[in-house]
Amino acid sequence: MKRIFIVLAVFIFSIFSSVEVQALDLEKDQQIISALTSDEFVNELINYQFEGKNYPIRIIYNPKKQMLWGKKLSSPTSLSLIMIADVPIPLARRLEDLVLEILGSYEDSHFGLKDGKPKVGWNSVQPVYIAESIDDPINDEIIDSTFNSATFINKVIYYHVDKEYYRVRLLHNPEMRSFSETKTFQRESKGPSESYTITWNKKYAILVDKESPQKLIDRLQASLNHLSYWNWYFNFTLENGSYVTYEEKISGYNSTTTITYFPDTWFNYTESFF
Repeated sequence: MKRIFIVLAVFIFSIFSSVEVQALDLEKDQQIISALTSDEFVNELINYQFEGKNYPIRIIYNPKKQMLWGKKLSSPTSLSLIMIADVPIPLARRLEDLVLEILGSYEDSHFGLKDGKPKVGWNSVQPVYIAESIDDPINDEIIDSTFNSATFINKVIYYHVDKEYYRVRLLHNPEMRSFSETKTFQRESKGPSESYTITWNKKYAILVDKESPQKLIDRLQASLNHLSYWNWYFNFTLENGSYVTYEEKISGYNSTTTITYFPDTWFNYTESFF
């Protein structure tokens, strides 16, 4: 082990001879090298000590080029490497040089090393299965098992339909528990932050992240065709890309003005329901 550590130190020094060795966090350098030489998917937050300060660095390494999706991605990607941080220029250059030395190029990589927020949302980026048709047997099985579960389930499945990607949240609440979530929003672009809370206590929900074709909605609902009239109309929520709405009424002389706000989608609001 001592020999490996000495070899590692020499290797790093040979790459970054322009940086003072005293500034190096050799233990974290080893973690970065291990992440970038892994045979499996890695999503890791490394707290790097550099010149007396701590810098969180998010490394997402995808050697098998699987499709990745998560909170910080508006659409899926198969990038081999994503590195997010907010570090000084000398450390950013060191990280880029280390990637080049290990991987051989920057191709198929994304660097956000200035003003990045590695702790916010990036931990949710993971490999996902994306159905290439609406009648996909794997997703069909997930839907059936979700809506026939004896316990609460909040599950997201993914589709690629008509050249568009969709995320579908399935909620099954057999015990009819009540959930709530509060989100902040701004009524005006530079106005103060406001908060709005929703509650949900129905038994079933299908929530799509953006408006999708009716053929996909029909396929998703097919597994619930057995529902009773009561459950279908009173215990089922369908939101096809819909936003939660908040209305404010302003009374004036002989008139009332209604202003409608859209804090976030139903898909996003219900993410925390567990």
